[in-house]
Amino acid sequence: MAFVKLPSFVTPAGIAQYPRLNVPDTKFVPEGNYSVKLEFTGDEAQELSAFLDTKMQESFAEAKKENPAKKVKQADAPYSWNDDGVLSVNFKMKASGTTKDGKAWNRKPALFDAKGKPLDVGLTVGGGSKLILSYTPAPFYTVLIGAGLSMRLEAVQVIELKEGGSSQSSESFGFEVRDGYEAKESTTPFTPQDSDGDQEDF
Repeated sequence: MAFVKLPSFVTPAGIAQYPRLNVPDTKFVPEGNYSVKLEFTGDEAQELSAFLDTKMQESFAEAKKENPAKKVKQADAPYSWNDDGVLSVNFKMKASGTTKDGKAWNRKPALFDAKGKPLDVGLTVGGGSKLILSYTPAPFYTVLIGAGLSMRLEAVQVIELKEGGSSQSSESFGFEVRDGYEAKESTTPFTPQDSDGDQEDF
């Protein structure tokens, strides 16, 4: 069967949570994964989830067609909604691997600024950054998981940059702004412990 390149799409602007876009995460996967969870709200969130639902249905229909003798189930959606109406979508890119003929390969997501220029070397995309992603919703099917979508990260456009750490602030812990000691601007951003709950195989 000839290789067919899947089409890529562009997300609306979303807010990054736990981005790993500069250095791959190798904690659970030795080959490493670049990843980011983007949060969307409003009409854009509704439109994106509807689009992904359509792609999920296409993946399910194709899996049933290719496996007529099996009872095909549908995998979980590649997104979730919270109680505040925020849509969260996880995107990943495998950082390295080996081809069928034994050749090793490495890759990383292309990072651009709002003007379309490559992001300056040394800048780290942190949580709270506003991003637009190029991605490929790739269909997959396994007997155990079912038919679903793998949200493959392709490239990143940084609309608003928050370097390193996370989007958390003193206000997020319940503190108020008061009169008193004022520190000089820190060059070392606050970095919370990494969450282990977002690791997924697909």
